[in-house]
Amino acid sequence: MKYVKATLRYLFAHFPKLMAIAAVPAAVVAFFMQPQGFGLVLTVKQLEAVESFSDVFFLVFSRNLILRWPYMIFVALLLIMLCISYTMGVVEKHFRVGKFSLRQPFSNINNCFASVFKVFSLLVVIYIVYKFLLVCVLTLFTYVLGNFYVADVVIAVVMAVISLAGFLFLLILLRPIIYAAATMLVYGYYFKDALGVAIKIAEKDRLELNIALIFPFAVYFTVSLLLIILSAHWIVLVVVHTLLIAVLLQYVTVCVLIAMFELSGIERRDVRKYY
Repeated sequence: MKYVKATLRYLFAHFPKLMAIAAVPAAVVAFFMQPQGFGLVLTVKQLEAVESFSDVFFLVFSRNLILRWPYMIFVALLLIMLCISYTMGVVEKHFRVGKFSLRQPFSNINNCFASVFKVFSLLVVIYIVYKFLLVCVLTLFTYVLGNFYVADVVIAVVMAVISLAGFLFLLILLRPIIYAAATMLVYGYYFKDALGVAIKIAEKDRLELNIALIFPFAVYFTVSLLLIILSAHWIVLVVVHTLLIAVLLQYVTVCVLIAMFELSGIERRDVRKYY
């Protein structure tokens, strides 16, 4: 849990400033993209209604979002990339020089945007492909179990377990790609070389890194699922998910940089003993 503790310590030491960076993209995602349960929580009725590819498509992408605000998908993704780029620039500079400053936002974003764009775009594509496959698999399971007259409650539990286990497994597989962004920033490598270095570095402390990456997503999924079960009002959903998404974005960004500096043996000037 060392990376979890180190990340939470840093996150809450600079909480207001980090949340200010993430507030707008988090609010846009929470309001327009219905991110409850990462979009992986599907009901038995939704899956039983699948009859064509269009039904699968609208389980992957929100029907309301596609039909009313399709452009907000690109706006939200762009805001997230700008948020991550700005945060990476600020935190990486803090680690190198020991001063936390939100000044020169355009410079910080410009220094990190190329690496963040490559990694984040790849992650989005992989997630979309994964969700298409997940919807198809869950639909098949629902059909098969339904033919054996299995109760809907049991089917729902099976679907939830498959969704959660699959997503956590996906996170572990994607960990080197996530760390490639930090490797590109710290060492100036191209993506291919950065990914190779990230894979080698991450092998040094695999279990701790997996725990550190899974932890915030597990918290997000748990809180989000509770809100769905409790049928929370949409305003509550938007407010709580805005906070969850903002914390998740900043946690992962900070955690990746902390682990990269630690595993690479790079001196951190923000640590008090170096002052």
